[in-house]
Amino acid sequence: MYPFQDDLYAARNQWYIAAFSRDVGREQLLERWILDEPVVFYRTVAGDAVALEGRCAHRHFPLSKSNLQGDNIQCAYHGFTYDSAGTCVHIPAQEKIPAACRIKAYPLVERWNWLWIWMGDSALADDSMIPDHKEIGLTDPAYISNVVVYNEVACRHQLLHDNLLDLTHISILHSATIGNGSDSVASTPETHEEGDNWAASMRVIKNYPCPEVFTSFLGYRGNIDRTITLKFLMPGLHFGMDEFRKPSLGDQPGELLGRLAIYHGVTPARRHTTHYHFAIARDFAKNEATTDVFNHAMSAVIEEDKVGLTALEEMLVGLDDRRPREVLALSDSHQTRARRIFEKLIKNDQAAVRAVPIVPVAN
Repeated sequence: MYPFQDDLYAARNQWYIAAFSRDVGREQLLERWILDEPVVFYRTVAGDAVALEGRCAHRHFPLSKSNLQGDNIQCAYHGFTYDSAGTCVHIPAQEKIPAACRIKAYPLVERWNWLWIWMGDSALADDSMIPDHKEIGLTDPAYISNVVVYNEVACRHQLLHDNLLDLTHISILHSATIGNGSDSVASTPETHEEGDNWAASMRVIKNYPCPEVFTSFLGYRGNIDRTITLKFLMPGLHFGMDEFRKPSLGDQPGELLGRLAIYHGVTPARRHTTHYHFAIARDFAKNEATTDVFNHAMSAVIEEDKVGLTALEEMLVGLDDRRPREVLALSDSHQTRARRIFEKLIKNDQAAVRAVPIVPVAN
C-alpha cells in the first residue's frame, strides 16, 4: 500500500482544484502542471477563466511564456495562435491550418474562490460532482471565509493525503503551534466512517490546555474540550471542523468558544510535486483586522507540514522508490482504509479510460 504502485498515479475523470480565482487574470499567464501535464490559465476579455494545454502543438514551446491577443493566445516562438477552445486560428507561415493543429481545452468551473479543472474526457465532465460549497460551509454567513495560502509542495500527492488522514502528527510535527506540545491529540481515540469516495474521522479531546496559537483569537486561556473532524472527498478535497469549548460539566457540553472550518485542496502536479490550496473559515474574531494575523499563524502550520513532507519525499526518492516495509500502528486504521478506497477509485478510473476507443484525428 505504501507508496501506491507506479501505475496508480491519479484518477483523470475527476474535478481538481487548479488555482485560486485570484491567481488567474490577464496581466500574466499562469502555468501549472496538473496530473503531469502542462496547463496554461488566463481570463478572456469578458473575465471568464480558460485552461488550455500549456504547450504549442508546433514545437511544444510553453504557452505560459507567450502572449494574449484578445481572447486568443499566441505562441511567442513561431506565432501559432489558438483561441480559447484550443483551435489554431493562425499560422504566420501559411494560410491552411491542419485540423490536427490544436491543443486541449480543459473544462474549468469557478466556484467560491476556486477554479476546478477536469483533466479527463471532457464529455464526462459533470459539474454536479464538484463539492457543494454551501454544504461544506464556505458560504455560511455565520463564518468569515478566506483564502489563506497556496504552495507547491515537493512531495507526491499521496503523502499529503496521508498527512491529512492521520491527525496524530498534530501532537508531534505541530507541537510548537496547534499541537500545544502535548500528545493529547495522538492519544485520543478516533472514530471513523467511509463511503464509496469519501472517508471521515473525529476526535473529541477532553480537558486539555488550549493551544497558545488560539488563545488570543478565542479570548480565553485555560483548558478546553476540542473536537476535530475531517472528511476526505476524493480525489482532492479535505474539509473539517475544529471546535473549541470550555470543559464539559457532567453530560452537558461546555460553553462554545469558537469553531474553525478548514479546507485543504490537494491536486497532483507532477509525479513528486503537489498543489496545496489552503482556505479557512471561522466564527470568532470576525473582524478583518484579525484576518492577516490569523492567516499568518495558520501559514506557519502549513510550513511545518511542508518540512515534514519534503523530508519524507526525499527519503523515498533516495530509496529509488523501493517499497520499504511499512510498520502500521493502531492509529493507522483510518488512513489505511481510506487508502484502499482511494486506490479503488484510481483503478476504476483507469479501467474506464482504457475502455474509451481511440478515434484518429482527421487531417
